[in-house]
Formats: sequence, C-alpha cells, structure tokens
Amino acid sequence: MSYWRQLLPRSGVGKRERALRDRYLELLIKILTNTIYGDPPIDRSPTQFDPALRRAGHDWPAQAHTMAGLAKLNNLRDLVQRTIDENVPGDYIENGVWRGGESTIVALANLYPRLSPGGFVIIDDYGAIEACRKAVTDYRREQGISAIHAVDWTGVWWQKPQ
Repeated sequence: MSYWRQLLPRSGVGKRERALRDRYLELLIKILTNTIYGDPPIDRSPTQFDPALRRAGHDWPAQAHTMAGLAKLNNLRDLVQRTIDENVPGDYIENGVWRGGESTIVALANLYPRLSPGGFVIIDDYGAIEACRKAVTDYRREQGISAIHAVDWTGVWWQKPQ
C-alpha cells in the first residue's frame, strides 16, 4: 500500500483519526511554506512576512521548502485525497515552468496521453505566464478538454475523464 493511501484512507477511519491526520497534513504544509516561522520573502516587497501573500502564493519565501503558496498545497492535498476516494490508479501531471509555453506544450503532449483516466493535471503558471496559458488553452481545445478549475491567482487543474 502506498504511503499516501496509508496516510489518507477514508474507509475504516474514525472521526478522531481523520482529525489527527488533517492536523498533521496542515502542519506539514505550514512547514513546507515556512508559515510556521514567517520568514520574509526574497527580492520582493514587502520585506516583512505577510500571511495573506503567502497563502495566495504571492511571495517567495527565503527559507521555505517550496515556492508554492498554501492554496496550491491545500489543492494538492485535496486532489491526492480524491485519488484515494475515487480509487484512481494514481497519476498526476504537475507542470510548473519558468520557461513558459514551449515547455508546457511539450510536457502536455508527451505526458497527457499517458495519464491514467481519472488522473489530475495541475498547471502552476497558467495565470502568470501568457505563453503557458496559451499552450494550455490550445492543447485543451485540440483535445476537447473543457472543465478547468482555478487554484489561486495563477494555478489551475483538471481531471482526465474516466
């Protein structure tokens, strides 16, 4: 059994166990984003820690283990839980690229056909990089993919039909 399926089971788990699991995952996300200590962002203003900016992913923490904001990490946790609940074989495409559209379209063209039915596609830079948004929009139009869900100001996701 996979680590996530052990950590996030739905059936056979009582209310107390679910509450403990949720508290553990919340702590893990706070550690990854370093909201637990509130380190200041790098190369950006304001120079002080702002929890609202960190939640939305609008700052880049100096000491955190990820640049993703709380909204993206909470979304990832929720999609992993859906994978378990819906008994999806377990596939994700997480595409966060600084190089924009070219690398996005290459990743989608090569990975999406191999994605398990019911698997999830997560695009980090859809709202931030115009070339990424265009590549995703063009690919989804070509493939007849209509449903897309916003995560935060820049991230989106969709689920491959079963």
